[in-house]
Amino acid sequence: MKNNTKISSLFLALALMASSGLALAAVPPAVTAAIAAVQATVPGSPEAVAAEQALANVIATAVAASGSTTAAAEIVTAAITAVPSAAAAITTAAVTAAPQFTTAITTAAVNSVVTALAASGAADTAISAAAANVTSAAVKAAVAVETAAPGATAASIAAAAALVTNAALAAPAAANYVAAIVVAANTAATAAGAAAPAPAGTPPTTNSTTPISVA
Repeated sequence: MKNNTKISSLFLALALMASSGLALAAVPPAVTAAIAAVQATVPGSPEAVAAEQALANVIATAVAASGSTTAAAEIVTAAITAVPSAAAAITTAAVTAAPQFTTAITTAAVNSVVTALAASGAADTAISAAAANVTSAAVKAAVAVETAAPGATAASIAAAAALVTNAALAAPAAANYVAAIVVAANTAATAAGAAAPAPAGTPPTTNSTTPISVA
């Protein structure tokens, strides 16, 4: 029964991608194998934790080699939809490895974790917390990347945090979790040494076009 459940959840991930119009071809076999490895473990066990980190590492490599925002989004969507418990780790790894795709990664990550948890019947509080955790991970990673970039300034670092916040708010599934996302973004940015990117109550906006290192 356990194995059937794991296999079904992988099929669910692929089905949700297909229903969202995402092509499956962009998901490399290594990602599919890493997802299956996580699903073969007992949730919360040391083996599961190790497998989730291994999955995040595989995602980092795959996203960096993906070559496009669309492919990056598809890879992140597949992984988080199948293993939502690893969403924050996957997001951190992906943004760090491929900062040029930060916007696509963040939007896909928030949308995927909310959609996956809602489909599993998770409580609204759990979904809100997951959206906040993913946003926080993306902001911290983007701020770290921008801080390390040559010529980074306080303004560019703040812009990186704002860019990620807007990307999180732009996720179609994020509409009911705006407050949690904004609070998480502001807290993460401040903790990472950047200015808070958005005032409380900020509505979803289009992505920033400020020319900074992350995109």
